[in-house]
Amino acid sequence: MTGAELAERAGVPPERGRPCVDRLVDAGYVARADGVLTITPEGRAAAGRLVEARLEGLARHLAGWSPQDHPELTGLLSRLAAESLGDEADGKVVYHGERPLAAS
Repeated sequence: MTGAELAERAGVPPERGRPCVDRLVDAGYVARADGVLTITPEGRAAAGRLVEARLEGLARHLAGWSPQDHPELTGLLSRLAAESLGDEADGKVVYHGERPLAAS
């Protein structure tokens, strides 16, 4: 994905998104080569941690609800946690088609 494509998907002008991408590159989460942005293994791991943190936050909001009493919530929460980081197309870019969902 190019920086321009990422900016369009994020709904921001490229010049506004560039400093954010530069920080991701500097931190080692994204690699930039020939104008193409690619997530690094470190970036994939960080994205996985974000999904896990989102799951934990959602679980806190649902404290007192039993997964055994509401098994449908486990899958839904996992999907919500992963998808709240971006749309399905974003996830395929970040995870190359593999979604890091928490075990149900």
